[in-house]
Amino acid sequence: MKLGTNDIANCKIGSNQVSKVYLGSNLVWNSFAGLLDAYPNAEAAFSLRKLRTAYTGSAIRVRRTNNDEQDIGFVNNQLDTVSLLAFVGSGDGFVAKWYDQSTGNDMGDGIQTTATLQPKIVDSGSVTLFNGLPVIKFDDSGMEFENLMPNSTVRTIFTTFNTSGTAEQQIFINSSVDGKRIQCSLYRSGAGKLGVLSTLRSPANGNTGGSITAGQSLITAIQKSDALLSFIDNSQVSDNNASRGGASLNRLGYLTANNRPLIGGISEYIIYNADKSTDRTVIETNINDFYSIY
Repeated sequence: MKLGTNDIANCKIGSNQVSKVYLGSNLVWNSFAGLLDAYPNAEAAFSLRKLRTAYTGSAIRVRRTNNDEQDIGFVNNQLDTVSLLAFVGSGDGFVAKWYDQSTGNDMGDGIQTTATLQPKIVDSGSVTLFNGLPVIKFDDSGMEFENLMPNSTVRTIFTTFNTSGTAEQQIFINSSVDGKRIQCSLYRSGAGKLGVLSTLRSPANGNTGGSITAGQSLITAIQKSDALLSFIDNSQVSDNNASRGGASLNRLGYLTANNRPLIGGISEYIIYNADKSTDRTVIETNINDFYSIY
């Protein structure tokens, strides 16, 4: 809500804080504190919801079928689907860039300059959704980041994704630098299994376990100096210390172009260059409260 051209950040009646303002039965303003307001200093943060009050940029840059592109921002702290559909029309819309909402911006933005590899956000005039919320659909597509993530032996990743694919292995996060790697993937052998591997410390290790069925999941991976911890929907996956290799790359949705792609979608991807074990449960609760995953 604006007063003239100025955004309203705070609203009071006398000394009492107002949390919501309605025009008739329509909510026109509500107080907002994003995930990164409560838990700042993320290394990178990509989402289709607004994560930080002070963030003034767009959510994504979208290409429509005639190859015109437009930035799409937020309305009421969620993706502006009205502007999105007004731009795309009855055709398909593809994500050319996913903007980083963090203050660090260490990895830059997520980009895909090859049109045939761009993930989809509008399908035949309808926003791609999961559980009623927008999701970037990565089927046989992917994104790369402008910069490799800074080298570190300690890191925490939070991501939401959904899958309907049956391929044996689907990569939804693959991040590494100088041969030191952290990767999150879905292994399909009967029931889906989460695979998290790391060469960010020596010896290399990995986790394979848990159960991921068709639907949406919240994945947390914590690389500590002496352990690799993995969680599916707030439940820990056991460590089987599987050895892995790595190369310098930084991608979402596939290992490399047309290689082990995720058949599904991603709505949020946040990285902290820190061990967030202490805050893990409350961060997961914030994400789950919004997406209703488990």
